[in-house]
Amino acid sequence: MLEINKVYNQDCLDFLKQIDNESIDLVIVDPPYNLQKFDYGNQSDFQGDREYKEWCKKWITEIGRVLKREGSLYCWTSRQYVGFFQEELSKLLQYRNTIIWSYGRGAQYRKELNYGDRYEPCLFFTKSDAYCFNKERYFIPFDPEALIGNVRNLKLLAFYKKQSPEVLKKIYQRMKEHGKFMINVWDDIGHLHNNEKITGHLNEKPVRLIERCVLMSSNEGDLVLDCFGGSGTTYMAALKNKRNYIGCEIEENWHNKICQRIQNYNSNLKHGD
Repeated sequence: MLEINKVYNQDCLDFLKQIDNESIDLVIVDPPYNLQKFDYGNQSDFQGDREYKEWCKKWITEIGRVLKREGSLYCWTSRQYVGFFQEELSKLLQYRNTIIWSYGRGAQYRKELNYGDRYEPCLFFTKSDAYCFNKERYFIPFDPEALIGNVRNLKLLAFYKKQSPEVLKKIYQRMKEHGKFMINVWDDIGHLHNNEKITGHLNEKPVRLIERCVLMSSNEGDLVLDCFGGSGTTYMAALKNKRNYIGCEIEENWHNKICQRIQNYNSNLKHGD
């Protein structure tokens, strides 16, 4: 087994082959989408369709091997390939849900005759029925206006009409304190603007977004794997929430930026910043 809490400058397949069987609690991957649009320093986004799918099948097989029986997987992808990934992952794991990250902005027009994109799908799979899902520990807070609106709507339901003012007050207090339970459309976390990106990576996602996966599907001390390091967001989400991590990034430039990002975080933590 490789050293944990470390990011390796390796190809994902070479890296995964060094991971022990059923040793990973949570896998979060954001592989190249093969849309012929992003230059990550290699040709990973410019493969032929068949070549791309055959490559993906190889690392999917490895992820199925290294994931614990109680483990979970979040696989970010595109609308173009979400069907392929769901089919392939279903051969090894159990499909649970498709999360829609509705980020609220995107292309304003298209040269092709099609609708503009405003979301990315994320497939949620588990190895078995005995998986971690912290539904009681993670809720989305209501903003004040939404809270009032939800309480108003509840009062219109027959069940709540029968309740006493004291019961309704407790329900309101619980909603105020805990918020609402998460659904599979995540529209409360927007895209990062270029000036908000830490590394400058073209596909850097908000830490809050990946934290949600970490918090819902792992516990403190668990081991989180990401074999497409990119900007290092998965490792930051793990670090911030007292999880261990392991991963790789094939491009030396991005690998160095990930290591620097982790070093800066640990240094700030040490000095209490």
